[in-house]
Amino acid sequence: MRAALVIQMVDAFHQGASAFRDAVEQLADEEQKKGNTDLADKLRSALLQKSKVDNVSRGTISGSSHNVYSPSRSISSPMPPKDKDSSLTLFETIEPTDDFEHLFYPADVSKVFQQIIMEWKKSEQLRRAGMVPSGRILLHGPSGCGKTIGGMALAKAIGMPVAYVRLDGLFSSFLGQTSSNLRRVFESVLSPPHVLFLDEFDAVAKKRDDNQEIGEIKRIVISLLQNLDFLPPEILVIAATNHEHLLDPAIWRRFDISLNIGLPEKDARKSMIDTWLNAFPSKVHVDTDMLAAVMNHFSVARIKNIVFQTIKNVLILNEAPEITTNDFIQQLIFTEGYNHSKESMLSFAGQLRDAGMTLINIARITQIPKSTINDHTSRKGRK
Repeated sequence: MRAALVIQMVDAFHQGASAFRDAVEQLADEEQKKGNTDLADKLRSALLQKSKVDNVSRGTISGSSHNVYSPSRSISSPMPPKDKDSSLTLFETIEPTDDFEHLFYPADVSKVFQQIIMEWKKSEQLRRAGMVPSGRILLHGPSGCGKTIGGMALAKAIGMPVAYVRLDGLFSSFLGQTSSNLRRVFESVLSPPHVLFLDEFDAVAKKRDDNQEIGEIKRIVISLLQNLDFLPPEILVIAATNHEHLLDPAIWRRFDISLNIGLPEKDARKSMIDTWLNAFPSKVHVDTDMLAAVMNHFSVARIKNIVFQTIKNVLILNEAPEITTNDFIQQLIFTEGYNHSKESMLSFAGQLRDAGMTLINIARITQIPKSTINDHTSRKGRK
């Protein structure tokens, strides 16, 4: 251990808790680089224990699950910590702007979101009953279905800024530094309280029994679990992943609510298409019910892309007087690549017929003879 570092730690102790923690982190990093992994882990564990004691002395956390929640509506933000190696900030402070009234979710998903919001708005009543709002929310499901935007809308509804963790800054090339970065993120969102948003959560919460993962990943998961345990209840944590099957089993137990956000149902698909087309009421001649039926396996993001690309190409770039159902079908064919092979085009023709489009119109759009389409759909129906 370098004498200069010992002197620095003594000076840091007199400067305050923050400076002392940074000095101990530096010592742990140096010991890690030397191969003294056990000593480095013990130093970081001791820091975590000290943070827990400090929080207890401030009245922000206790051994009981019935902690007092004291919300802060301040949107001032701390200076985000940086990775010592790359100098990249570890999170971005965001003031959310999205509202749930502009989003589209199945009824059961919306009900859970509203329940969480109500808990936070009535936190004082919960406190008097010896309880706290649900503070650990895990959002999972297919890509493009509204996990990130839903988390942001949740943060806005309860009136807190978001600390959106940047994984490119969190992961360090130095052994042990990633766990240190993770701890610094958790400490930095304490004052003033921020919603901690961990997107692409599987990157830091993978199963520890995966033989393909190196030991460093396993240490990161342990650090994550410890930080979640020590975080006070006034900090809302939202995690989002497309790969929930990769998560370590211990992760699930740390979350109060696990919410699966799946593909939108037909009514939701039709509602969102109608909403996006309302900006052009005099130029729209579209069967949105049919479009909703055709895009039955599409995420919200894919549907939105189809709708806005069609509006842009037809009404703005080509300056057409109106936009029709066939314009959207043509855009679907192009965007989804149904025209790359006869087989994929025939399959799409079958989807159009199932959605109620006439054979004549399908043949005109796909350039496939009616008899061929009819034979294909008849054979499919017999299977």
